[in-house]
Amino acid sequence: MLIYRKVFFLSRFVRLLPETGCFGIKRFIWRLCGAKIGKNVRICSIVTIIGVGTLEIGDNTWIGPQNFISVSSTVKIGANVDIAPRCTILNGSHKIGVDGVRVAGKGVSEDILIGDGCWICTNSTILGTSDIGHHSLVAACSCTKGFYPSGSLIKGIIAKASPLRTQS
Repeated sequence: MLIYRKVFFLSRFVRLLPETGCFGIKRFIWRLCGAKIGKNVRICSIVTIIGVGTLEIGDNTWIGPQNFISVSSTVKIGANVDIAPRCTILNGSHKIGVDGVRVAGKGVSEDILIGDGCWICTNSTILGTSDIGHHSLVAACSCTKGFYPSGSLIKGIIAKASPLRTQS
């Protein structure tokens, strides 16, 4: 489990380190915060990690700059994964509450699993309940939610409007 106060203070220190260097120090700091970080993991300095859930990152994984990782339950990133810049990994959401004051109803946390050897391309979003099989590729600007078998090419996002309420 990530420890909120340590994450808050130590993540600010990490940002002072060279973007693509001092990886050993960064691994040590994220381990101090409660994350399970494998060998030779390289997390760039301008990566934002928040939350108090469980974060696991396998050996030889690269997490590029300007990524945002929200850990409200479990986020498990396998070994030999490449995560390009400006990706979002977000496992917190809300139930839809169309009858309440806000449409964003009660908060929920849903686990994320990224299998070994995956490549998450730039500007992709990985949402809660995503289970991405080993050696899959998430194409640039794509959004995932749900199960994807190993060896998948996962691509696209097309926004469509539909009514929140069904008319009786």
